[in-house]
Amino acid sequence: MTNWGIMGPGAIAHSFAKGLSIIDNAKIYAVASHSKERAQSFANEFNAIKVYDSYEDLCKDPKVDVVYISTINPLHEECIEVAIKNHKNILCEKPLTLDPKITEKLLKKARVEGVFIMEAFWTKFLPSFIKAKELLSKGTIGDLKYIESSFCFYANPKHCVRHLDKKLGGGVIYDVGIYGIESACDIFETSPVSINHSTSLGKTGVDTNSTVILDFGQGRSANMHFSFEFDKPQDMYIYGSKGYMKLPSFWNGTSVELYSNNELKHIYKLPFNSSGYEYEAREVMNNIEKGKLESSRMKHIRSVNISKIIKEIMIINVK
Repeated sequence: MTNWGIMGPGAIAHSFAKGLSIIDNAKIYAVASHSKERAQSFANEFNAIKVYDSYEDLCKDPKVDVVYISTINPLHEECIEVAIKNHKNILCEKPLTLDPKITEKLLKKARVEGVFIMEAFWTKFLPSFIKAKELLSKGTIGDLKYIESSFCFYANPKHCVRHLDKKLGGGVIYDVGIYGIESACDIFETSPVSINHSTSLGKTGVDTNSTVILDFGQGRSANMHFSFEFDKPQDMYIYGSKGYMKLPSFWNGTSVELYSNNELKHIYKLPFNSSGYEYEAREVMNNIEKGKLESSRMKHIRSVNISKIIKEIMIINVK
């Protein structure tokens, strides 16, 4: 049995816990929050045995095997540090940290200490995304040429406080842009040779609208749009020399549509077993069981490279 400790019992942690609940050899053993009442409420809902108001105390619990970090973005570094210090395996929500140098430092430290760590980019482990990668590897749509995607929604200031607050690590790139950027790099299986973008700041001082173009060389590119300013379908299109695929709601999708000659040829329906977070949880547990310190599907170098891409977007020509 793998005992999980939850650090930060927010909305995402609830979805993760629901996914974990269908895995036979896993359970939520402990939960920690600066608000003990919040932690207790989460524990009651998911039958956790231990409740802490300190992340340090949770990591000192000898019965905790792995921690899931879903605190606000600026707290990720602190939580990872305390987990490594106490030799706890780690699954941390994206972004791993807000700075590529810190990300690289922590990943190296985890390896030295013999701690498994993975950025929780759940999209990579969804059946729909894995199916899309499988179809690409078989040459189903020919040579990969171009990706177009969007992740846009209206972030109502009354309800989306975290998204729009710089102190809470808000901003459209860190919150949703990372989905498009990471997915494109995964599909092309490399980092871009150049980055172009147009990114603007909203009233609260965080980036709220961005168009990003990644050039992967050899005529291959990805064009992506991210926004908190309006609603738009959150789909991805992957184009090849012999057809294309559509991933509806690509970041949490349950289907892949295959097209040839602009005609729909097949729909692969791939529903979740639970909330969808069960797949990344299994990835973590399988790797820990095998004694590995990183996932081959979400390698440390990928987390570092994505962090560098985001940093470049954030510091250049943001208006």
